[in-house]
Amino acid sequence: SGIEFELSDDNNRNKKSICIDLKSENWKNIFFQLIKTADVVIQNFRPGVMDRLGIGYAKILKIAGAIGKDMDIKTYVVGGYIRDAILNRELKDIDIMVEDMVFDFSNKLANKLKVKKIIKFEKFHTVKIPFKECEIEVANARAETYNNKSRKPDTVSFSTIENDLKRRDFTINSIAFEV
Repeated sequence: SGIEFELSDDNNRNKKSICIDLKSENWKNIFFQLIKTADVVIQNFRPGVMDRLGIGYAKILKIAGAIGKDMDIKTYVVGGYIRDAILNRELKDIDIMVEDMVFDFSNKLANKLKVKKIIKFEKFHTVKIPFKECEIEVANARAETYNNKSRKPDTVSFSTIENDLKRRDFTINSIAFEV
């Protein structure tokens, strides 16, 4: 395990492959470092194996749902994650929405994922969690008002999931799934 080898036949065109024991925490950490700079990661596991190895998105959503339940706040996955899952596209990030306490929730999620630092955007009630597997953004459900000359909101106030989804354009961005 962990031995790099180069495929030399004509079909592989200078591509390199690596074998890694993903059951080893040390090699799992190396894997996360490698995928940050990789153009493509191809794996041939059966569906669900990456999640069972603790590398999949389902793990993050399960943890987020449990934190929301413990804090007694509704927690949703929203936006691009749902779109990409429906269209069977590569999942690159996760957008989570909570109905209250976005900063407390984000700290707890980051701690569970062993992320030491979160990036708070207090004016917009959002948090970015730079997790090694994917970027995670957590937002408080909110209402916004805009100036015609800017795409950024002038005012942001707390709201419910229903009101937050109403303010969005009527596309995949207005879909939420409770976790």
